[in-house]
Amino acid sequence: MAVSFFINMTVSDPDISEIAYGTIVPTIPSGALAAAVGLVGAVIMPHNLFLHSSLVLTRKVDETDKRAVNDANIYYAIESSISLFISFLINMSVIATFAAYS
Repeated sequence: MAVSFFINMTVSDPDISEIAYGTIVPTIPSGALAAAVGLVGAVIMPHNLFLHSSLVLTRKVDETDKRAVNDANIYYAIESSISLFISFLINMSVIATFAAYS
């Protein structure tokens, strides 16, 4: 899925400087509020919910052992950071492709 989105983004040839600027300074152009809300609801939230729910459900930790809980928290932070970064890259490619064609 990620590869397909990146191919679409490459084909649409978005302005990379605008992507970098929009990553740092988020803006919504006039007339694009409905598209922005739709992208948040349809793309961003399902990825985050899916990724985080699968990470949480697979974690079996002995809650009485403080070291095990600490280790689990560290690994969870690493896994969720990686998942959120991948989700960010996918969402960026979808939004950049949408912006290039609108």
